[in-house]
Amino acid sequence: MAEESVDLRKKRAKSSTLPEELEKLAEDKDELVRFYLAGNTNTPISLLEKLAQDEDEDVQLCSRKHKHACFAAGEAGGGRG
Repeated sequence: MAEESVDLRKKRAKSSTLPEELEKLAEDKDELVRFYLAGNTNTPISLLEKLAQDEDEDVQLCSRKHKHACFAAGEAGGGRG
């Protein structure tokens, strides 16, 4: 089976509501997939906390700016968006 394209994974990361799919996307090798996941309003707090520790700074900042990210209240940042 061929690997799904990055564009399709980014699209799913932006809009998925399935917890198991969101968890899989949080492990994606592409930082833009993780970035879009961090901005998805359906991403649970447990994954936002994980993404706040991501190796990519923009992923970290986006997860901390998420509306459910009360664990990072008061943190500011830039990013892709």
